[in-house]
Amino acid sequence: MKASGNGEQKKCVENLLKTFRSEVPYSRIKGLDPRNLDKPADIAHMEVEADALWLIDTYEPRVSTDDIETVRIKKENGEFAVIASIRNTE
Repeated sequence: MKASGNGEQKKCVENLLKTFRSEVPYSRIKGLDPRNLDKPADIAHMEVEADALWLIDTYEPRVSTDDIETVRIKKENGEFAVIASIRNTE
């Protein structure tokens, strides 16, 4: 997470999606579930999308989530990115 400049909704959502559970002191459930890292991407993508939706809805009430998608970056090693389509609700 950035030390400053985190007030913009887009940056806040980006920070949330780059955080894993138990990384944030005093808020251990904030972040994506790291147990999905060891699962095959074909199986984990639905769980990651649901987890990301819950995460954004819970910790960033200033935005509405239109869509969340997991996209494979490198097929050979299972790397994927989480892409969230959001809009400002304020």
